[in-house]
Amino acid sequence: MKKRLKYLTSVVLILSGVMMTVISAVMNSYLVTENNDKIKSLHDQAESIEQTIMQLWQDYQLFELKKDTAILLVAQETPQKYLINFISDVLNTINVAIPPKIEDNSEQLYTLFLKGVAQYKQHTTDQINRIYGEKLDFLTQARELEQKNNDLSNIALFFQIMGLILVLSKHFFD
Repeated sequence: MKKRLKYLTSVVLILSGVMMTVISAVMNSYLVTENNDKIKSLHDQAESIEQTIMQLWQDYQLFELKKDTAILLVAQETPQKYLINFISDVLNTINVAIPPKIEDNSEQLYTLFLKGVAQYKQHTTDQINRIYGEKLDFLTQARELEQKNNDLSNIALFFQIMGLILVLSKHFFD
């Protein structure tokens, strides 16, 4: 009877140890890997947003150069038709409608141009701020998943060590 009890104890310890090792392997290979895929996806989305922000900023800087060019054209007293054409082209690129009554009036067109520039600047800034917030959300989610992965890895390591201890402890009952 004592021998049978020792045998059962050894079998239970070995099976428990093996089960804990298997659980550890499943946690590492399935849960952690799945989270790593999600983390990579979140980082890719954040990188995509960063590229969008950079493109918006470059577009805005180009627009600022056009604004500076318009200011120089006004300061140099460029012929009105060139100034009107340039300002009209710039306004068309940012989808600002030019009323027919001011199409040939450079002063009113220039005033409309400055208002359009201010609106474009505000729109671009708002858009960058909004998508930057989205980027921060993605990075926060990624950090949370990374922390979860660390916790899962620590638990899996604990199971692995406990499984090893249980398997090795069978020798104490022999």
